[in-house]
Amino acid sequence: MQDYRGATAQCSAAVSAVPFGKVLHHATVAPDGRQVCERESCRSAEHMESDMRKEANGFSLLEALIAMAVVAVLAGIAIPSWQSARATVHAGKARTEMLETIMAAVRHSALAGTEVVLCRPVNDSVEQCATTTNWTEGWALFADLNGNRRRDANEPIIHRQAALTGGVKLWTTGGRTRLVFQPNGGNAGSNVTFTLCDDRGPGKAVTFVLANHGRMRWGRPTSAAAQQCVYGA
Repeated sequence: MQDYRGATAQCSAAVSAVPFGKVLHHATVAPDGRQVCERESCRSAEHMESDMRKEANGFSLLEALIAMAVVAVLAGIAIPSWQSARATVHAGKARTEMLETIMAAVRHSALAGTEVVLCRPVNDSVEQCATTTNWTEGWALFADLNGNRRRDANEPIIHRQAALTGGVKLWTTGGRTRLVFQPNGGNAGSNVTFTLCDDRGPGKAVTFVLANHGRMRWGRPTSAAAQQCVYGA
């Protein structure tokens, strides 16, 4: 036992004496034949602990700068695409809302046998229609029982649309501040062209035209109409 302990001590001393990273070229063998030290690269516990501390220090400054540059490039690609997709969704939503309003107007006028007015109201009570062709702030649909093109106390509001969101804007052709739907399903004298645009610019503006017989068709606005829609009158 004493010889074995002595061999172990000799091995420990040999390991301690070997410079960092060098190979120990001999092995100490215990009396029972077991190898106490095998031929291997020997490092002290202090050196191993130092290496672990170095590895735990994280990224270098150069690595951090490279990572930031990559993130910036990816953001420059992803953000515009996301903004364009978002604008497309909001524009499609606004178009759907207007189409649903027109369908409600045709349906109500046919079923109730009365005229229905669609316009941008001057206030939330929808007492009368505004004189602007900018419908971005929303619109209202009401039954016009006496044909005076104003909503009286006994005339119900069929639909009230809130202001458009997401940078979407909606304009009508000059002079068309309101639409009147007749019980026969048409809108004689109220043909109109809506111009729909958003923050993507005039190049993405579209139109939908409501003919006198109540049919809709899609198209592209003139350059002047697209500019007005995006940048205002």
